[in-house]
Amino acid sequence: MLEIDILIISKNIKNYIGDCIKSCVAHEGNIKKNIYVIDDGSSDGTKELILSILENFENDIVFLETKSIGAARVRNLFLDNYAKSEFVTFIDGDDFISSKNLENILHTMRMMNVDFSCPRVLSFDEQLNSVMTHDSHNLRQDICGERYFLCTNSKFEPRLLSLETSMCMRIFRLNFLNENNIRFDTIDFCEDIFPSRKCFIIAKSILLINSPYYYYRTGRSGQRTSLVSEKSIDFLISLKKSVDFAKKYNVTNEQGGWMLYKLCLSSIWTRNLLPLHSMNSYIEEINKYFDEIPKEWWVVISKIPNLQNNIYFLSQVYTSNYTLNTKLRCLLDQKLSVLDKIKQKIKIGVR
Repeated sequence: MLEIDILIISKNIKNYIGDCIKSCVAHEGNIKKNIYVIDDGSSDGTKELILSILENFENDIVFLETKSIGAARVRNLFLDNYAKSEFVTFIDGDDFISSKNLENILHTMRMMNVDFSCPRVLSFDEQLNSVMTHDSHNLRQDICGERYFLCTNSKFEPRLLSLETSMCMRIFRLNFLNENNIRFDTIDFCEDIFPSRKCFIIAKSILLINSPYYYYRTGRSGQRTSLVSEKSIDFLISLKKSVDFAKKYNVTNEQGGWMLYKLCLSSIWTRNLLPLHSMNSYIEEINKYFDEIPKEWWVVISKIPNLQNNIYFLSQVYTSNYTLNTKLRCLLDQKLSVLDKIKQKIKIGVR
């Protein structure tokens, strides 16, 4: 029988956790699902709602509590102390999964002996009543063509390294995570980036399968990935660790370039989540890391079809002898004009 351990993390998501749990408990196919719900210090009634739901599923779910230790530490706690099955997956408590496709995905993973799988991901916004493709859907289609599934790795298909950095959208073989010491960075933001890039770099076989599995919620008020916060600076840790590991692992220039492309997109996204007073120091650190990246990786980026203008400009300044000021302006992008206008109006420097 196929067996999978499922970790659901909840914190202050009372309006959503019920749908998530029910999607995981739904019995579809010949699978043994060991479901763990860990509430990380909710204060809005989420815990009480979970306990009421568990009255109907007490034999199917293990409930645990932690005291606001963060998603990374919760996942590491789960991996180190509870996960025992052949497969494992992580789910954010405001998202949900399609249990009806899980058996086929796991069966294919076992049959093809892959390290982890990338099923189809859909994003949805209840306020806008919309559902959209996610996880670089067009790129996935370009890689897979008309095939229902494809087994490959990032050395043969380096474009895999530009897929989403979330670990929740994947299903892993537990031995792969343990044997390669893959755990989450204990930081408050972007804790998925380094472990996900590490997985894509070292995996011998990755399954791309055209089977909808994960439904990612967008547009939720208070969503961690859309809040302006000082904690966003943690992205710098993930960036440095990802680049350092790729260099140490001697990735090909194609692998390095496609990974860097995704990190550039993430760096711009993170920049927009920082308070203005943190902008200068963030940009200076990013520039220092980008200066240390092999130029060959930037050349790969410059050849990516339909490349966004801001990423193309980055690839140009870091493959040429541009001044520090030009690099910083390129990294600041549209933010610079905002800062310049502020300086002109109040005639003081940015603090």
